[in-house]
Amino acid sequence: MILKKTCQLLALFVCIRVTKGCTPKNDQNPRHFTATLGEDVILCCDFEYPEEKPVPYVIQWQKQGIKIPIYIWYDGYPPHAGDGYEGRVSLAEKASLNLTNVHESDQGWYECKVYFLNRPPDSPKNGTWVHLDVHAPPHFKMKPPDVVYVKVGESVSLPCEAEGTPPPNLIWYKVSPATIVTPPRNVTKLEGDRAEFICEAKALPSNVTHRWFHNGVEISQLSWLETRTSVRRDGTLFISPTSAEDSGKFTCEVTNGIGTPDTASAYLSVEYPARVTFSPTIQYLPLGLSGVIRCYVQASPPFQFITWTKESRQYDPNSIPGVVTLNNGSLLFQRVTHEDQGRYRCTPYNIHGTAGTSNIMDVLVREPPIYTLKPKEIYQKPVDSEIRLPCDGLGQPKPAITWRRADGSKLPRDRAMIRGGNLTIKGLKKEDHGRYECVLENEIATLVTSTLLLVERTTPHAPTNVTVNTSTVAATLTWLPAYDGGHEQTYVIWYRLADQGDSDWRTIRVYPDGATTFTVYNLQADTEYDFQVLSRNKLGDGMFSPIIRAKTKFPAEPPTPPKPAPGPVRNVTVTKTLLGVRITWNPPADTVPVSHYMIDYKNDPQWQHWGPIKNVTHFEAKLLQGGKYVFRIIAYSNEGVAGTPSNEVKLEIHAYMMVTCPIADARNGGHSHGGSPVPLKNN
Repeated sequence: MILKKTCQLLALFVCIRVTKGCTPKNDQNPRHFTATLGEDVILCCDFEYPEEKPVPYVIQWQKQGIKIPIYIWYDGYPPHAGDGYEGRVSLAEKASLNLTNVHESDQGWYECKVYFLNRPPDSPKNGTWVHLDVHAPPHFKMKPPDVVYVKVGESVSLPCEAEGTPPPNLIWYKVSPATIVTPPRNVTKLEGDRAEFICEAKALPSNVTHRWFHNGVEISQLSWLETRTSVRRDGTLFISPTSAEDSGKFTCEVTNGIGTPDTASAYLSVEYPARVTFSPTIQYLPLGLSGVIRCYVQASPPFQFITWTKESRQYDPNSIPGVVTLNNGSLLFQRVTHEDQGRYRCTPYNIHGTAGTSNIMDVLVREPPIYTLKPKEIYQKPVDSEIRLPCDGLGQPKPAITWRRADGSKLPRDRAMIRGGNLTIKGLKKEDHGRYECVLENEIATLVTSTLLLVERTTPHAPTNVTVNTSTVAATLTWLPAYDGGHEQTYVIWYRLADQGDSDWRTIRVYPDGATTFTVYNLQADTEYDFQVLSRNKLGDGMFSPIIRAKTKFPAEPPTPPKPAPGPVRNVTVTKTLLGVRITWNPPADTVPVSHYMIDYKNDPQWQHWGPIKNVTHFEAKLLQGGKYVFRIIAYSNEGVAGTPSNEVKLEIHAYMMVTCPIADARNGGHSHGGSPVPLKNN
């Protein structure tokens, strides 16, 4: 059990007006002044000159409990400040004391004494007593630990001490982290409407802070969204007006500084009429090839259909052979002719209608570029040699010629060079083996032709598409062969227990040579293994396939033998009594110990029960209503296994036997179940 409580200080904050001057005092009572720790205060001191004529005088301030005066002033001489008061005391007005940066120790009684010079010693002295109260904000002297572990039923003591002036009150709270009680729910809105997400939380203390995120980014960091959002004190998020880009996941995070923040998410779907997002004003179609008029559409929900015009007249692509509407809204012309040239516009629609028609697209039909030189279908070169793959073409505008690997990998930067459309690769390596594509491209069309480069006299490439199927103690591997390096290749299977680092690999050669399926036996059941396939030819070992991890199956457990059950109860008899029935029976004939018996009875399709009945083989019970009854008895073993029910005994009970006073059979251990007949007490 983890106990987490918070000890808090209840502080009284007092607004104090610092007096910059002293007003005359009309009574003889001492003055009281109040200051907060660290503030400045003026302790006032009134006096009158003898015979109301100004004469030289000495001011002396003394604090009760300190023998030496804390401040002495005489005109024309440097003032004296006592220990701890240096730089903090000065004269204010005629005799008042200006005390700065008040300390807690400054609290107490102060006496102001005024000595008049050139007067006899017994001349009257003026002065006064004042008291200073220093208010210090509360602070902890001792805090409880952040977490305390205790067992259920144990006692625990949590320390907490604080001090301050006036003395603070300590209050204990049992705290709980903020928890979301009403999470946000998915919302669908039309663009421009207001969206609302509720996020109600509870916590103790209740100083809950809400933060909202859009697709994992806090809204305050999204300038395009922040200006349209507001969060109410209860955590509710408002978005107004909604915009299409607002669609996504909104997450509410709540915390009161205790524990882990709680989160909940919901999705906003902003719907809007279908609209055209991209339609170039000038587009080209390649004569005799396939081409596309681009009209890219955005819609929520998706667009239902798109209408087209050509030369300001309705244009139905579905009625024109060889023209297909693509999923993104564009038109595909499977074989372009001169008749396809013209001025087109597209207008998309969904259930909310359309946001408008595209701009006019001038579609021009032009001759596509053509290859004047293509590479051969296959080239074969040995390792460390050089290969030159030719490619060239014509077109208007002049097409660009580029080369690329068909598998998407990059050309070797330090060994590959393209000049005049020709690709040259120097110092061929094993990894240069593969298919290469020459791309011929201008504004009219993009054409691609390819060639296969075979690098000879190399070790084979790694097998691909490796799969592993396991049984309890075996694993069957299947793979596809890769390039063999120009020689017949064989395979070796490497395997090990999973998570063993780079050591403990075992190997087994695949038979027959060239086979691409093999089974490894004698594995441990219910255990993870790593597998990989190594290819080799007469030039040496090739490359490993990626490591595949697979787990052998758990061994089938033998069936658990059934627990012994008592046989059927014998010789069941049921006889009428004055108030009900008496049932007797003999125990089962087998030797399985019997823990107790249950009596089943019914006068409708549903069985009811008496029991458990222990240590006896008879039972008396009342019946609450007349009718035709069926009885049977079942014995139970010490392990709670039910035996075979006894033969059923039928008995008709007449209505005049019906009673309403239940009597418990304490001796037999019987009891009734929710309206079941109640057993009689045996005498």
